[in-house]
Amino acid sequence: VAALHLAQNPDARTCLVVGSGSLAICQRLALLPQITRVTWLCPDPHYPEQLLAVLPDEFRTNLAKIELPRIEPSRSLRDETYAYDLIILNVPDATTLALNRYLTREFLGLLRPCLGPKGVVGIRVSGGENVMGPELLRLGASTFLTARGVFRNIALKPGDETWILASD
Repeated sequence: VAALHLAQNPDARTCLVVGSGSLAICQRLALLPQITRVTWLCPDPHYPEQLLAVLPDEFRTNLAKIELPRIEPSRSLRDETYAYDLIILNVPDATTLALNRYLTREFLGLLRPCLGPKGVVGIRVSGGENVMGPELLRLGASTFLTARGVFRNIALKPGDETWILASD
C-alpha cells in the first residue's frame, strides 16, 4: 500500500492515513527517511492509543513520526490547516451507514483542501482479481463516481483490494 501510493507521488514527505487497521501502513511510511510526518486518524479516535498500550515491544517500531490526533476524522479534517502529499483512506467497505460516511462527496470534499499541490488520495475498495459480483461492482462504482465528482484525475489499481487514486 505504501509503495503504491509513493509511486503516485515519489516526492511525498507528509502522509495522512485514515482507518482503524492502518498501523502497519503508518509504520512502513514512517520507516522511509524522506517521510517527515504521518498522521493516523481512526473512526474511533481512541483506538490507536489503546492499541499502542497493549502492542508488544517487537511491534513498536517507527512510531516517532506517527501523530495520533485523537479526534474523529471528519472533525479533524474540518479544522486541518496542514497540506498532505499523500492521503490514504483505508476504511472497510461502505456496507453500513457508519462506514459510508467516509466515502461520501462531503467527506472526500474535506480531503481535497488538505492536499498539497501534487497531493494524491488513495481510496480502498474491495475488488476481485477474476470475478466480481453485483454487490462489489456497485460499491466500487459508487465510490469511483463519487471520487470522480470531487477530483479532476482518477486512476484505478485493480486487484483483491482495488485502489482508486485521485488528485487534481
